[in-house]
Amino acid sequence: MHLAAEETFANLEAELLIGVIIPMNRYTPFFYSTIVLVGFFLQSSASAQGRALEKAAFSPQSQPQGGTLFTKLDPHDTNIVVDNAYDDPEMWGTRYREYMGGSMGSGIAAGDFDSDGRVDLYVSLKTKPGRLFRNLGGWKFEDVTEDAGLSEEGSVFGWLKSAVSSDEEVVWRHGAVFADVDNDGHLDLYVCRNGAANFLYMNQGDGTFEDEAEDRGLDLADGSVVGAFADYDRDGWLDVIVLTNQMDGTEPNGRLDRLFRNTGGGRFVETTDEAGISGDTFGHAVIWFDYNEDLWPDFYIANDYAGPDYLYRNNGDGTFTDVVDEVAPHTSYSTMALDTADVDNNGHIDLFLGDMAATSRETEMRRKPAASKEDLLSIGSKSPVAPQYTRNSLLLNMGTDSFLEAACWAGLDATDWTWSVRFEDFDNDGWMDLHVTNGMVREANNSDLLARMMKARSMPQRIGVMNRSPRLEESNLAFRNQAGGRFEDVTKKWGLENIGVSFGAAMGDFDRDGDMDIAYLNHGGGLSVYRNDAVGGNRVQVRLRGGESNRDALGALVKVETGAGVQVRALTSARGYSSGSELVTHFGLGSETEIDRLTVEWPSGGKQVFEKLDANFAYLIEEKGAENGRSEKGQRETLFVSRAGAYGLKFTDESELAISDHEQFLLPFRTDRHGPALAVGDVDGNGQEDIYVAATTGSAARLILSKDGGYEQVAVSGLESSPLEDGPVVFFDANGDGTEDLLVTKASAKSALWPQGFEPLIYSNDGQGNFSKTNWLPHLSINVGAASLGDVDGDGDLDLFLGARSIPGEYPAGPRSYLLLAEEGRFVVSEVAGLDDIGLVKSALFRDVDGDGLPDLIAALEWDSVRYYRNAGGGIFEDSTEAVGFDSGLRGWWNGLASGDFNGDGRLDFVAGNLGLNTTYDASLEAPASLYYGSFGASNQKVIVEAVYEEGTLYPLRARGDIGSRLGHALRRFPRSDDYAKATLHEVFGERALDAAEVFEADSFLSGVFLSQEDGSYEFSPFPEPAQIGPIFGLLVEDFDGDGFLDVFASQNTDVATPSFHGGVGLLLAGKGDGRFDVLGPSRSGVLIQGNGRAAVVLDAAGDGKPGVFSTRHRGESVYLENTNSAADWLAIRLMGSELNPHAVGSQLRIVYEDGYERIQEIGLGGGWMSQGSTLLWVAHSEERSLASVTVRWPDGQVSELSEIPENGVWEIVK
Repeated sequence: MHLAAEETFANLEAELLIGVIIPMNRYTPFFYSTIVLVGFFLQSSASAQGRALEKAAFSPQSQPQGGTLFTKLDPHDTNIVVDNAYDDPEMWGTRYREYMGGSMGSGIAAGDFDSDGRVDLYVSLKTKPGRLFRNLGGWKFEDVTEDAGLSEEGSVFGWLKSAVSSDEEVVWRHGAVFADVDNDGHLDLYVCRNGAANFLYMNQGDGTFEDEAEDRGLDLADGSVVGAFADYDRDGWLDVIVLTNQMDGTEPNGRLDRLFRNTGGGRFVETTDEAGISGDTFGHAVIWFDYNEDLWPDFYIANDYAGPDYLYRNNGDGTFTDVVDEVAPHTSYSTMALDTADVDNNGHIDLFLGDMAATSRETEMRRKPAASKEDLLSIGSKSPVAPQYTRNSLLLNMGTDSFLEAACWAGLDATDWTWSVRFEDFDNDGWMDLHVTNGMVREANNSDLLARMMKARSMPQRIGVMNRSPRLEESNLAFRNQAGGRFEDVTKKWGLENIGVSFGAAMGDFDRDGDMDIAYLNHGGGLSVYRNDAVGGNRVQVRLRGGESNRDALGALVKVETGAGVQVRALTSARGYSSGSELVTHFGLGSETEIDRLTVEWPSGGKQVFEKLDANFAYLIEEKGAENGRSEKGQRETLFVSRAGAYGLKFTDESELAISDHEQFLLPFRTDRHGPALAVGDVDGNGQEDIYVAATTGSAARLILSKDGGYEQVAVSGLESSPLEDGPVVFFDANGDGTEDLLVTKASAKSALWPQGFEPLIYSNDGQGNFSKTNWLPHLSINVGAASLGDVDGDGDLDLFLGARSIPGEYPAGPRSYLLLAEEGRFVVSEVAGLDDIGLVKSALFRDVDGDGLPDLIAALEWDSVRYYRNAGGGIFEDSTEAVGFDSGLRGWWNGLASGDFNGDGRLDFVAGNLGLNTTYDASLEAPASLYYGSFGASNQKVIVEAVYEEGTLYPLRARGDIGSRLGHALRRFPRSDDYAKATLHEVFGERALDAAEVFEADSFLSGVFLSQEDGSYEFSPFPEPAQIGPIFGLLVEDFDGDGFLDVFASQNTDVATPSFHGGVGLLLAGKGDGRFDVLGPSRSGVLIQGNGRAAVVLDAAGDGKPGVFSTRHRGESVYLENTNSAADWLAIRLMGSELNPHAVGSQLRIVYEDGYERIQEIGLGGGWMSQGSTLLWVAHSEERSLASVTVRWPDGQVSELSEIPENGVWEIVK
């Protein structure tokens, strides 16, 4: 005989018996079953009293049918037969607005209402009373609606509540959830309705319910969508937020959501106003979760249309504060569904927002284009509002009270017209997967359909046009987590490709075999049920029984630790769309056979810990003997702490928001807004490093002078005023007088000021920080993307490379770059360097790549590779990109550059920032991102046309409305959006025009490192996947953590595009000494730079001998990250060079440790991103890693070997 695990939990009060026939429900003796119970009680030191933990084996796993993970069950076999008919005729009449614009669907609730150990289902039907199905086991269910008292017409009072106004008006039902509101051990049921009183069905404990909503204070008659339960005041009783939407179609902004507090015993009082809940919503979903891990449950509201979403932070005093704009980079435009899960297994609960972005290009093109509301409607606004985009959002919790946004990176940005989103580990591999329901009663945002409606003469006629259009039937989707937070579409592979219109979904282990099954409700149809037939993969389920906490422990956090890592689950009620799933935490364990440690953090604040638990069991844990071990989150120890204000380094760039089309039609992104740029040098001769902050469109340039252990910000004297923002800036001694002079360049997209306003200038320093304009540069006009210095011709002085970003108004036409040679106090243009026409330059640096003692040039280009130009001598350069392997990084939109020896082979490696993988742009060798630049009309004016590959064919990337506003002739053959959506690029623009156009392509957007190989070549190695969540701009290379290996700091994000490229928060990549890196998250590194990270330089503002980071933000505050590491000492090495090269730029240092590890670093000026950093080199050593020697190879080739090494401080090495 085998264990019938589904019966186990019904009999926790009974002794564990073998072969005894007992009633399945002590209140309903007519339900009997023969069961065999084999179980035993486990107790850990953390729960020292009472029966805290029970375990039971699962039922035998179901067997796969047809080779897919899931098997769809016939409703006539399960007896779950419902008809979700949308048969209210007024849906296409007087109630059209509330139907099409309100809460369209309805949901289902999964829970064991009769306490027999099996998960039952309640189905909320749109226009009919819901149905309750009791699980009989063996995938057989029984409709017990009438017997349970849920038919609505079962009593006079119920019938009166249903009728509301008249026999002609049909009451619409929406969401349903089970929750034990009175803590009696039996699940109660809350059903929301539109314009009619909601039902609170109290479970009588005998298989029946009674509606007590009016007596208990929850008979709300509003546009109710779903009730989400949680104990927000942590008094042990479940409270509820009732989400609302339109009630009668006349509400311009929706309706107010309503919060109710449980005063005890399941009786409620409204606390909406006193709790601070305000603002109307077109709500579709709401979910509770403790996003900031302070023990107090917070909740997120999904709001459709123009209104923003809300993230209400629980203040712990009965009030809430909306913080969505503070913690989220962006949200979705029309958020329809919500779910939470730790998708990347970092121990923090993440949040997913479902929207309506199409998975196919054609479908997206059919629909009326809608861009970011804040980017398009608030141009020039400085309001810190999180923009909203018409795609899904995946908010990854960093454990820092804020989120990354990573939907595109994860492969979850578009899931079609989505209603329900639900995470579970369906394949039991230890990573949370995703199920999505889709479809719509009509394609309501189809451009052609809307145009036809506008031509109709009356509202009834418009409604008729919509009604006669077909349903938008779409496939539901399934995504498998690829062990790290990125997902692959496995819909067909798993057997879940049902096409139709589906709404609410619930998950539960309906057959108690240890995997999660799926049920969802269909429009105009029935309930679809899918049995999970997972084979292999160990698993564990944990069910909780609260003591001091609410009975079902809603709000609890369960953490499982195994050899594979950590998984966490949060227990919450309403999930997905208008539905509630089984209240269980399910963990797939993959190949792990044992749980090392299981921790329950209860809503009350108590904690229980269990160790060495077997896999493949279901556990029930009672809140007994819980220690007060769960404490509110305190200050974490991190490598860096943000302290700009403490040292006088804080300022705000006041640039305004702007979009690309204002400067050039159909630009994919702006080609400016790259600052504020930074330069570091001792401008006043006091021996301490000062900072020049370059001008932007909103802020003047400033000097930040080192004074008395801090910094003082002062205006810069002697500089010419300009309406253009500065490009790269550099401090260097241009005339050999021992003072730091200043190079200022210009970088802008303002074509009206091109070319006269774009002249780079050198300002002479009088030694006190006062500057005056010189004529040391020839008159040039260049929109500068990079500035770098090196002695390219070997004459002892520093020459200057100015890399051109673009030609304003003519992007992406090739601009001219310049190599300027220093000759007798002036700079002259080299006509033989071979660096004039190298492309769109974003960053550049001179480094000795091939070890011949001459500075070569590495350039980061847009629509091209990172290119290597070998110095052949005499300042003549040869393009050796392909010969040496720098083309291995492929063509990208490259940004910042930096160098260091990351693999310890004695040769320089190069880190390079790219766009990353978290935008709507894709690039590959098979389907490169493509842009055409040519004349596509009657005039000869060149225009940008972006294109995208789909199954090997190019299509226009921009919507018909965008193209038609400037190239209307190209659309004459495509008068409808439906036709344009199917048209190829060549059909729209013609073969001749496309053949004559310039073509630009990008094959890869990965950021990473070019590592030197034994044969002298270079091979590109991408950074770890989490580093691809945002574009990388500023780059710094130092041993920040003091372990002897070089690390990488990166600044991220930009709002030069719509949608913005802003998923990241800055990065610290900890080097491992072999060319590999670990991404240290913000909770470990302290790097948390939200917004537009820009220039970055190494700085020791504290004066404690540790390398910190100073960084700017475009349209934001500057940041100083102070290094708090006390495990190592650092030497700041300063080389004292010649009169013409005082910082010995071009010198290489070989650092050798006692354990034999060695690396090289090179002194340079320029590189990074709009940054000229310090010429100090920081070298860490400790008791574990002590220094053996330092060798300097000077620019002229001479060598100094040093073995007497100071412990710390500034070490000046004189040639």
